[in-house]
Amino acid sequence: YEMGRIDTDKMYDIVTNWDWGNSGSEDIYHDPETRRNALTYRSNLSRLADSLIVEGKNDKAKTILDLAMEKMPVEKFGFYTMLDPYIRAYYAIGENEKAREIFKEVAQKYQEKLIFFDQFSPREQDRLVSDILTDVERYRSLVYQLNVPGEDDDFIEQEFATFNSYLEMFKALYIRQGLFDEDTDDLDLYEDDDPLLIPADTSALDSAAESQ
Repeated sequence: YEMGRIDTDKMYDIVTNWDWGNSGSEDIYHDPETRRNALTYRSNLSRLADSLIVEGKNDKAKTILDLAMEKMPVEKFGFYTMLDPYIRAYYAIGENEKAREIFKEVAQKYQEKLIFFDQFSPREQDRLVSDILTDVERYRSLVYQLNVPGEDDDFIEQEFATFNSYLEMFKALYIRQGLFDEDTDDLDLYEDDDPLLIPADTSALDSAAESQ
């Protein structure tokens, strides 16, 4: 994804003159092929925005980020992992509210899937372990996009706790799969100082359940 260099001025002029047709319309069906094609556009636009930020052209970066989200909205295009760079970029230019909006939309998608998986029996969860762990890890990666020092501390702390509450739902699955150290109460795949660990108590889980 990172091959080649970007001429930010030239690419900005090209991108802002694209004819998007009805890409962001609520009135059409965004078929699977359309959604897959958007992967390239999302990737290239996020690279352009990042390059503009490095060059100190934050206004232009905001224009590109806003354009991408308008023409390829979260709800219509899926492929949520491709939105991680947009959250980072919005934080980088001080657009914290826009970063939070994208984060909350995508987090809700992962939360809905994990709530769905939580309804299955342990045996069924074991059969679906790859799907479950994939969604947990994608959610974890999303939360890490918030790890911006000095930015949105209260929101970040709240979302870290919410993530842990969903992770707690699958503590038994992690134990069965050998990914949980019962002596340390930590997940083996995380570092000791990782802020996203299974909590020692279930208070965060109880609060999350009450808010559902």
